[in-house]
Amino acid sequence: MKRLSACIVLFCLLCSCARIPAKLPEQTSNSTTETSAVYTPKPDEIRAVWISCYELPDAAAQGEEKFRERAEEMFNNVADMKLNTVFVHVRAFADAVYPSKLFPWSKYSCKGSDPGFDPLKVMVECAHKSGLKIHAWINPFRVSSSDNIDSLPQGSPAKKLIGTDSVIQLKNGIYFDPASTDVHALIYDGVREILDGYEVDGIHIDDYFYPTRDESIDRAEYEAYVSGGGDKGLNEWRRDSVSAFAAGLYSLVKSYGSDKIFSISPAGNIDGNENALFADVELWLSTPGYADYIIPQVYFGFENQSLPFEKTAKRWASVSDGRVGIIWGLAAYKCGTQDKNARSGSSEWAENSDIIVRQLSFVRPLNAYCGFALFSYSYMFGKINENAKKEMQNLENML
Repeated sequence: MKRLSACIVLFCLLCSCARIPAKLPEQTSNSTTETSAVYTPKPDEIRAVWISCYELPDAAAQGEEKFRERAEEMFNNVADMKLNTVFVHVRAFADAVYPSKLFPWSKYSCKGSDPGFDPLKVMVECAHKSGLKIHAWINPFRVSSSDNIDSLPQGSPAKKLIGTDSVIQLKNGIYFDPASTDVHALIYDGVREILDGYEVDGIHIDDYFYPTRDESIDRAEYEAYVSGGGDKGLNEWRRDSVSAFAAGLYSLVKSYGSDKIFSISPAGNIDGNENALFADVELWLSTPGYADYIIPQVYFGFENQSLPFEKTAKRWASVSDGRVGIIWGLAAYKCGTQDKNARSGSSEWAENSDIIVRQLSFVRPLNAYCGFALFSYSYMFGKINENAKKEMQNLENML
């Protein structure tokens, strides 16, 4: 199987709609180190929340009527908090929360079988009824969190590709090869299926790209690329392949109308994206044609020693020239808790109730600001501690 070279990447960009993304809000400043005392939100500010596969109503157990009631409740909660967009997990592990000809039913909300109705159709209706935009969130390359091929459900497209270069089997799970053109075609067909069947407002993917740095997973393909005259190193070749995939997906989404949005939510560490996940986020942010919005998951506190919030946010903002917008991914899930992953500042989320509002105050004046997204629903509206409740109330009061 041949890899896509830099020329193909360029071809994808030129052949894509290559439109400038939806008009970005006017910028207060191109590079600010201080938050503004008073900020009037732009009318097109995106205020989003992720709803993961683990948080969706149980379609299998509840049936359509109860599912609809629960969906309406969730989306009304979001709208009542003055948010306007939901990223809903419709494909987490090469599966679907809608009747698909390509992917089996999700083992989460649908328990791996047809619930007797179409959960995505219901959610689109309920979201729009609540005045929300709804974006279909997919994990394009993640197949299973288990390394057991036999555990894959019947109808999984990964089963048909076992033994080829298109599937990567590791100790921590099974993944599609991000550089496989066969995989790209499968994912594009799956997105086309969603856009053909549902009035979603956009397609959203997150940070699962290359699952490992291990050179053995694609050695044969890379050697074939080199034998064919390719002169790029392995890392750059991998980044080119992922970028070609993103450009193709952007072009596909835009073919359904300029108002359809494609967004990518990479991890918060720019260097980690480029050198471990092989996601060229600096290219995507600086060059139209890969995404309308980049949504970096800047899930760090102000006191984080390795990636302090302000320094990290300013670096992200410096990459875009304003043609590709930034929606800031913020960590609602850390509110009121100890940050176990932080080498320093691990207590700041537990000891304060204004971190999210301070972070939002900081990023709003930054270059290319288009909005924010909170991860995730249950950490905002579920059973949360009092400090987290104060965080959410402070945020709501700010909006």
